[in-house]
Amino acid sequence: MTSQRKPWIRARKDAEAAIIFIHGVNSAASSCWQSKTSYWPELIRRDKRFSAFDIFAPDYFTGLDASDYGIADCASALVRQFQTSSTPHGRALFSYGKIIIVAHSFGGVIARYIIESQREKFSKKTIGLVLMASPSRGSIWAEIIRFFTWPINHRQRDELSPFNSLLDDLDNRFKRLVHAENLDFKIIGVEAYEQ
Repeated sequence: MTSQRKPWIRARKDAEAAIIFIHGVNSAASSCWQSKTSYWPELIRRDKRFSAFDIFAPDYFTGLDASDYGIADCASALVRQFQTSSTPHGRALFSYGKIIIVAHSFGGVIARYIIESQREKFSKKTIGLVLMASPSRGSIWAEIIRFFTWPINHRQRDELSPFNSLLDDLDNRFKRLVHAENLDFKIIGVEAYEQ
């Protein structure tokens, strides 16, 4: 975990829907969604149009010291948080019937990994997926960063490199999932920017 703050921005006993904010690489929930004047989860909390949604902004381990901690490790850490009864009412994120995932950059890769690999946990749910500059096929920035950090073992950087088999495989598996006829949950998505 990169932060000691509480991940639930709003959590109620009877809410049916939740919005999750998943930050990107070398970031944290407290900084990724923060500008000089606003914090996205707090904006959503105050907006009456989203009053039906609880709000969850978890962290996972990322940074220059992440070493061999990769996509699968990040996804596992988030899934553990999604399964944990962590609200004041003892609810887990997976107890919500409607889940909107807002994911930035590497967070979008992790979100798609979670949905594809943990599809049974989304059974009978409606999932909204909002990808904010998520590099499904890799990012040239990973190669630029590699130029400056080549002596450091950094799996997340390596897994974000363009044209790698891990991202290609995930992209193909996720496309098959989205277009599967026997999918037992509904998924709706939008990309704010995709290369």
